[in-house]
Amino acid sequence: MSLPITMTGLFIYQAQLTEALDSSLTIYALALTGMGIAKLPGALLGGRWVDKWGPAKLARLYLLPYAFAMVMALTFGGNISVWGLMVGGGLAMGAQELIASGLLIKLWGLSILARFAQPLARPWCSPPALRLRYWG
Repeated sequence: MSLPITMTGLFIYQAQLTEALDSSLTIYALALTGMGIAKLPGALLGGRWVDKWGPAKLARLYLLPYAFAMVMALTFGGNISVWGLMVGGGLAMGAQELIASGLLIKLWGLSILARFAQPLARPWCSPPALRLRYWG
């Protein structure tokens, strides 16, 4: 849960962040674009790595780019730190959904998750008897 909490803090306190790191809001805005672009390789590599190594092993490692960016921001400061925070966060956010889904499947099993996926995806299409079966 550290990634969503700290990324939300980076968005809320962007003025204080850029001031503390001796950067500008223009660099912050450009780095947000870098974060969005970094999500794609994070998702593509994350999916490949979940298939190759499994979600449990990858769950321990996927925050390393973001942790490295946090250490870099504390050590160096400046524009490169803002870029590092956003790109490192983008890489981790890209892989986060795949790892979370893989962990849920590994912990609960696909058959249990599939029972809940259909009524949750389209609750207005499910017959009332089916909804009662799943929700009691």
